Amino acid sequence: MTSPTTLAGRRAGASPGLPPLAPPGPPGPPAPVGPVAAPVTAPVLAAGSDPAATAHPAHGRLGHRARRVARLGLQAGTTLVAALPFLAVGGSPVVALAAAAAWPVCLLAVGQVGDPVASRTDAVVGALRAGALLGLAFWAGDALLPQAGASRLHLLLVTALTVVGVLTVLLPTGRGAAASRRLVVVGHADQVDDLLAGLDDRHAAWSPVALCLLGADTSTDPARTTPHPTGLPVAHGLGAVPLSAAHHGAEAVLVLPGPSVAGRDLQRLGWALEGSGTPLLVGTGLLDVAATRTRVTEIAGLRLVHVRHRPTAGVARATKELLERGAAGLALLVLAPLLALLAVAVRIDSSGPALFRQERVGRDGRIFTMLKFRTMRPGAETLQGALVLSDQGAGVLFKVHRDPRVTGVGRILRRWSLDELPQLVNVLRGHMALVGPRPALPCEVARYESDAHRRLAVKPGLTGLWQVSGRSDLSWSETVRLDLLYTDNWSLGLDLHILLRTAGAVLGRRGAY
Repeated sequence: MTSPTTLAGRRAGASPGLPPLAPPGPPGPPAPVGPVAAPVTAPVLAAGSDPAATAHPAHGRLGHRARRVARLGLQAGTTLVAALPFLAVGGSPVVALAAAAAWPVCLLAVGQVGDPVASRTDAVVGALRAGALLGLAFWAGDALLPQAGASRLHLLLVTALTVVGVLTVLLPTGRGAAASRRLVVVGHADQVDDLLAGLDDRHAAWSPVALCLLGADTSTDPARTTPHPTGLPVAHGLGAVPLSAAHHGAEAVLVLPGPSVAGRDLQRLGWALEGSGTPLLVGTGLLDVAATRTRVTEIAGLRLVHVRHRPTAGVARATKELLERGAAGLALLVLAPLLALLAVAVRIDSSGPALFRQERVGRDGRIFTMLKFRTMRPGAETLQGALVLSDQGAGVLFKVHRDPRVTGVGRILRRWSLDELPQLVNVLRGHMALVGPRPALPCEVARYESDAHRRLAVKPGLTGLWQVSGRSDLSWSETVRLDLLYTDNWSLGLDLHILLRTAGAVLGRRGAY
């Protein structure tokens, strides 16, 4: 988690030449434009007022248009590179230039360019749609003006343009990998603080540049003139949002839900931001809900978000069960020589059995015996009490970074996660899954708070979000959050994503001890 000092340091200089909003005062005419603009304030939006009058002309629409032109220019340039294979096999240079010029038009037609809040998935889907549109245009042209062999060359050209287009929309548009999109955050102080506390280097797609606090008596609240601990400039009231967004060159405004935000106020705020083209994002209050589980619906003119329940049965669950058990059986056959070699190494290194058996809690609280290669000296569990003062688990889990009970071979097995390979037997028997939450000990479950019991709604896994995100380096609260995120949003696609990341996590050895 990023500290306020770190957050302030990372955003220092994000708004060169733009001072923070000033303390409250009577509204007056805008300050003259100069090298450093004078502080400004804005009144709270009121019924019957003209919200567009609060917009600031300094950044707004020109900034958004410039970014759109830059994205279009980048797309046009990369399409010329994509056309090289087409030219290499005898394609027409005129057709290649026409396709390069048509590609940005296709992106505009499908709404791909100019949306600063589009996700990576939206970007990929937009590029694929643009490719389909361009392919349709070539198909129509080939049907009207048929030429021998031209259709295959055109298919090659469209395919190359689409592939390069997908890669291009996934890359930063000239701002550098460390750059992020500028955001004005609006909400009550505690909500804003929670959001800022959750921002770190893993969530760098958006970077707050200003705050607008709601719900306080702005005439008496001393926080109005007190800088935020992060160093971000602070304004008060919805009326200050359009001016703050334009003043700091924001690429979007995020409004967090609360009692001070009414539907009509959001409508007026949208009107005020419309002139500058600044997108308005409205928080739902939902935590760790995948977009695939949500759908916008309407009742009596009120926009609602329908949150679907996770699939607990059906074809997808049956497919996961069959695939995982089949994969576990095949892996045991392929890895049999390695498993035998590791078992011999464990027996030679120290006395005792090669396999370690331990009771764990499975789906719906069922107890099962989990298998692992033994990595500790015999009787290690009886010595745990002597290491309580060295416990680094920071919660329910017991973790010691340099546990003296671990054997020499055991340390190597843990470093490369080879000690967990016998759990493939548990997967084959149906006690575990390839992907799922970390298998819990009964003594750990006994200390669970209510939310943590949700982890037991699915089978524990050989790997999971907890493993690919840091394993033992994670705090208990972060481990629970990741497990609940997986439990509530499970899908075959998420399982595949985790399996692909597991190889990198094992090779990186982060949190493996």
